[in-house]
Parts: sequence; C-alpha cells; structure tokens
Amino acid sequence: MMETACLATWRDDLRVVRRVLQEAPRYNNFIGDGSVNDYNENIRVLIQITTDLISAADKGQAECIDENCMSLFGLAKDCGYRIRASAQREFSAHDEKYSKAG
Repeated sequence: MMETACLATWRDDLRVVRRVLQEAPRYNNFIGDGSVNDYNENIRVLIQITTDLISAADKGQAECIDENCMSLFGLAKDCGYRIRASAQREFSAHDEKYSKAG
C-alpha cells in the first residue's frame, strides 16, 4: 500500500524536489563538469534532501493532531528512507565501479 502511494505521488514529489533545488542555495552550491564526482555530488545532495525530509516527517509526526496527518508524515518518512537507501546504493556502486576503472 505504502509503495503504491509513494509511486502514485512521484510526479508531485518531483515538483517539490525541483522547487526545493531552485529555492534552497545550500542544495545548489556547485557547478559540475559532468564527471563521476559531479554525479556523486548530485547523489550527496539527494541524500541530504531525504535526510531533511525524514527529519521534517519526524517532527510532523510528533506534532500531528489526527490519524490522517500521522499517515501523511509516515508516508513521507517511508519514501525518504527508500529514496535515501537507493541513493546510498548508487553512490556505493559508483565507488566500486570507478575505483576499479581508475
């Protein structure tokens, strides 16, 4: 159920991530040249965003006043953990792949 809800809201989530990237200078602080390090920097940014999402969801759950609110923040937290785990796996895969190549 949570996975379907997470995927169903992907477009909305992507719009939010784009807005955050445009509005928050701390997520937009480098100019890359297309190297593997740039891709890893993008993954680091994504990991930071998911960490912020999880923190916001924790705070929201602590302060929520009804079950629907608790479900919303639970969904945000679940999506944050899943995205962060995928990003960390990809980051590790880059390290393994490109450390052997170099």
